[in-house]
Order: sequence, then C-alpha cells, then structure tokens
Amino acid sequence: MQEGSKEHVKKCDKCQWHADMHLAPPHELKSLSSPWP
Repeated sequence: MQEGSKEHVKKCDKCQWHADMHLAPPHELKSLSSPWP
C-alpha cells in the first residue's frame, strides 16, 4: 500500500505543489551577533 501511495504522490500535480519543501541540502550554521545587549 505504501508503494502505491508513493507512486501516486510522485505523479499527482497537486501533491507536488502543496508538498513540504524540506529537500534543500543542509548548510553549516553560522553564529549571529545581536545589536542589542
């Protein structure tokens, strides 16, 4: 059943448009200094 669902999502245009976009590659975190103490 999961394989069928995965194939449906890959082919479904609405699923692609409304999907969460958490596929960006991770980047190194950088420290930010605050202008307020």
